[in-house]
Amino acid sequence: MFMENLDATVITTALPAMAVAFGAPMASMSLGISGYLLAVAICIPLSGWLADRWGTRTVLCGAIALFTLASVLCGLCETLSSFVACRVLQGAAAALMTPVARLVVVRNTPKAELMQAIAIITWPALVAPVLGPPIGGFFTAYASWRWIFWINIPIGMLGVLLTWRYVAQHKLVERSPFDFVGFALVASALATLMSGLHWLGDGGGGMRELGIGTGVCLLGVGGVLGVFALRHVAKAAHPVFSLAATRVHSFAACTIGGGFLSRLSISALPFLLPLLFQVAFGLNAFVSGLMVLAYFVGNIAMKLLVTRIVRVLGFRRVLMGNGLALAMSVWLCAALQPGWPTIAVAAALFAGGACRSLQMTALNSLAFADVPDQHASSANTLSSLAQQLASATGVALAAGLLQLSLGLRGGHNLGLQDFQVAFWGIGALSTLAWLSYARLSSAVGSQVSGHQKPP
Repeated sequence: MFMENLDATVITTALPAMAVAFGAPMASMSLGISGYLLAVAICIPLSGWLADRWGTRTVLCGAIALFTLASVLCGLCETLSSFVACRVLQGAAAALMTPVARLVVVRNTPKAELMQAIAIITWPALVAPVLGPPIGGFFTAYASWRWIFWINIPIGMLGVLLTWRYVAQHKLVERSPFDFVGFALVASALATLMSGLHWLGDGGGGMRELGIGTGVCLLGVGGVLGVFALRHVAKAAHPVFSLAATRVHSFAACTIGGGFLSRLSISALPFLLPLLFQVAFGLNAFVSGLMVLAYFVGNIAMKLLVTRIVRVLGFRRVLMGNGLALAMSVWLCAALQPGWPTIAVAAALFAGGACRSLQMTALNSLAFADVPDQHASSANTLSSLAQQLASATGVALAAGLLQLSLGLRGGHNLGLQDFQVAFWGIGALSTLAWLSYARLSSAVGSQVSGHQKPP
């Protein structure tokens, strides 16, 4: 899980050096990022069916091994086309690796211990995007960009060995046929939606006419395909994944309701903050990456308190109260100024990291608290799809707000005020998640949290 999240962000600071090595224009280097993200989105629906048919241990070991191999190949590439192909292979492996890993935890953890387990496995998703930029900057500046991929070799080898030794082989006795039509519809919808978000964000030139027109068209087509995909999945005898989990209120709220909006804001910050520090504060890529490490400290510090906080307050109060605190931490980023002392900036980021950690752990724990075991695989697939879309939407929306502010003031280069508009917009949108959390029962997820409603 750490490798998958790290490789989604680690190449951002290495793109200029990679463009020189490939002899390619800088603008075309975004293909290495978009190809990876598209492969992840397209292949996620495969994860649940493969795990049920071939076994969780077999699929997880194979996915880790394939991801590690693709990482080696990425570091050996000499042309942009071969690099994009290897990144697509890497993304396909990641789409199986992370969802199946979480499925193993959900299936093998008693409900009373689920929150503690989720708290442990959530930190890679929070920390890796923060560590990615400084790690990429360090290797690019002091060694070679190729090492940002080769560092996966020892991690991958250890992962395969530990998985084979400790992960149980779980698969369904009754095998169902693969839903090729459903997979084609879901994959096409996801690919089109992700491409549309990419064009609206920065792939099509920001807010230029071509970027807006292409992005809107792709989102429209993706939405239509999504409707057809959902209709097929709802009626098929053996769908690529079941929608039964969406009828569980807690799962729906944490996945496609307020949880989607919270994850949107959480994913936007690792995109905005390094740009803020480089463009508005004038820091270099490595130093700006180090500044964001304050999030790491906030994440880790909160991990020590998450279980106790949720046990005392319950999931509903935590999601509502911390959801508003999360929005305020985003707005606090809008107040950051280049003249602020480093300790003050670090304190603001620490608070944001703590809020993100608590919200992510609560969402991921409650999402599966009331889902029956027979629907765990499909619920895990749906959760992974929703998180992927929320992440892409958060980055695209943040980039769009930057360009919108720039266009409205008639500027040519991003300035501090543009980042302030983006932070305020993202924070305002995340407050809407409160409406979804408010509809939850005060006793929701009590079997997982251990929260007892006072008499």
